[in-house]
Amino acid sequence: MFDRNHPDTNWMAGVAGRLAGLLLAFAMFILSIILSTPVSAAGPVLHVLVSYGPAAGGYQRAFTGRFVKLQAGKADGYTGKSLGTISSSVLTILDPVNASSARPASDLIADLKTKIAANITNIAASMATQIRSRSASSGVMEYKQDVLLPNGQKGVLAWRLMVDSSGSVRHGDPEVLPEDALTLDVVYTPLSLSVVLPPSWPRYADAGLLKWRLIDRNGAARTNWTTIDAGGAYDNPESTATENIDPDAGLKCLILDRTRCGGPTDIKTLMDSQGAAGAYVAYTRRLTPVYDNVPDPARPGDYIQQPQISLTVA
Repeated sequence: MFDRNHPDTNWMAGVAGRLAGLLLAFAMFILSIILSTPVSAAGPVLHVLVSYGPAAGGYQRAFTGRFVKLQAGKADGYTGKSLGTISSSVLTILDPVNASSARPASDLIADLKTKIAANITNIAASMATQIRSRSASSGVMEYKQDVLLPNGQKGVLAWRLMVDSSGSVRHGDPEVLPEDALTLDVVYTPLSLSVVLPPSWPRYADAGLLKWRLIDRNGAARTNWTTIDAGGAYDNPESTATENIDPDAGLKCLILDRTRCGGPTDIKTLMDSQGAAGAYVAYTRRLTPVYDNVPDPARPGDYIQQPQISLTVA
């Protein structure tokens, strides 16, 4: 059973943050238009939405393209008044990526980025032409596609492009937003003890093992535990008298890049391959004694190291 208070580190990265980022980016784009142009003089804004349904339905496409006039509202600040629509035939539109079977998010994103790189110039030019035709200030194109992710999950591949009347472009990387976000539940137990402890001391149970499973938003298990013998690769290193070592090097290797320590995998890779939106990581450090410096009663002015917890058996 995974203990949320399991030492030493709990780490969470959720899809909600990524979705909020997408919404915030679009809100900031609209806000920049509002703030940079007086309401009375502001031209319309072109908004284009291209969405594709699942592969099972033949990637059915839905398209909307409309010019929106930003104007002052009585209750909610600024509102948008539709001034007309455009046809998809006057724009360069991205085709859907292959989503006929479950694929990791990284593969879907890589495919869409390839399509973007090949078409970005024509997309921007076609958008700019339409923007100028209506004396609009700028435009935004949103791309969405229903996709299949590992472990039976569904999601949306999303991307947004912003263009001004000169054809200048701003855009970020595509993202995959799972429909029912699963979380990777990870527990790592170190193989070795501190070098200052006797080698004969017993190790932790599950010493050197990395265990993971998928859980839903309610904490219910969606998969069984998978156990990987990491051979102590992620153990926290200890500094020596001649070398100061990053005490979090093992944890960073486990989360970000297994090649730093020669581990069998890392959390970033597992999240992608399993379609997880985030991860809880319970990371335990090596067992090591902790001492306090206390006055030496036999030698006034000197100090001795005393264990914070000690046990004497008579």
